[in-house]
Amino acid sequence: MLRRTTRSISLTEAGQVMVERAREAVALCEGAGREIDSLHGDAGGTVRMSAPITFGQRCIVPLLPELLATHPRLDVQLVLLDRPVDLAQEGYDLAIRLTRSLPGDVVARRLLTTRYLLCAAAHAAPVLAHPRDLAGVVCLRYGEGEHARARHFRRADDDLAVAVRGNVSVNNSDSLRALMLAGVGVALLPHYVVADDLDADRAVRLLPEWEPRPVFGHQAFAIWLPHRYQPPRVRVVLDFLSDRLP
Repeated sequence: MLRRTTRSISLTEAGQVMVERAREAVALCEGAGREIDSLHGDAGGTVRMSAPITFGQRCIVPLLPELLATHPRLDVQLVLLDRPVDLAQEGYDLAIRLTRSLPGDVVARRLLTTRYLLCAAAHAAPVLAHPRDLAGVVCLRYGEGEHARARHFRRADDDLAVAVRGNVSVNNSDSLRALMLAGVGVALLPHYVVADDLDADRAVRLLPEWEPRPVFGHQAFAIWLPHRYQPPRVRVVLDFLSDRLP
């Protein structure tokens, strides 16, 4: 197991394997101890998770008071940022992803299916009879790249892509909403961002008979690393979000 010289001691390949397996065994024993402890009381400890900024602010943060009241021993560290995180390298227990496809090295649970709506300010809404009419109006873009310069729609068996124009792009849905409400242009927004504006007649939905196809897809997932042991503190957060998100 050890390689000895007159000046140093180092592990052989077999020794390195033994150390790694011993570390895994210690981690499993510690996890088992925490799970046994949880059987005698409420789950507690730190849960570090990430979420996209707008989704986190509008969908996760409003749920935290109930979560913490139900599980007062939890310490939730929610990090909001609009980029994928590396669960292992950055030390996250969970991450929320809005995506069409998931990495192959994670476990996932679907939390939410959301609708995306094409909207404009009520005081500046264009008259559109067909998605092709978008070519003649200003469209607010999410992010940059070719995906931001086209809108994709579906109706029954029809799939349609329309090139759009616009002079502003923002990588945040709440910022797009603010620009849309100011009458700067038409925006494609998640339902949870624009629902209150539609109900209050500040915004109107355009082309309701066509289903927009967003860049990130319609699904929100919680993802985590495929450990054999999942701590109770992480499990209760997952179960809570699954139950509360519509």
